[in-house]
Amino acid sequence: MHALYEKMEQSDILIFGTPIYWFGPSAQMKLLIDRLRPYYGNKKLKWKKAALILPAGTGEADCDLTIEMFKRTFDALGIEYLVAVTSEAYDAGESEKDQKALDQVEHMANLINIELI
Repeated sequence: MHALYEKMEQSDILIFGTPIYWFGPSAQMKLLIDRLRPYYGNKKLKWKKAALILPAGTGEADCDLTIEMFKRTFDALGIEYLVAVTSEAYDAGESEKDQKALDQVEHMANLINIELI
């Protein structure tokens, strides 16, 4: 985790991606969020920006609770929330066929000023 902390502290933009299981993030993502606790006190992530990538069974409708959880976490840490990319996907590879999600990725790339390959 210390190597990840260092990379996060050196980054300007953080992108969190997790599949949605039963209307929430994966256990691994929830563990990562819980391990951000030191940043509440030391404020080393303050002024960073963050975006989300969230594939879910029925897409955006399944993501609202997770988006809200991240927004509250970001607010507590002083991180600016940018955007959430949601995708309708049950299995690996289905997001690649979701044109709405691909459009959202392009919008996110424009917000964070990166070129898509």
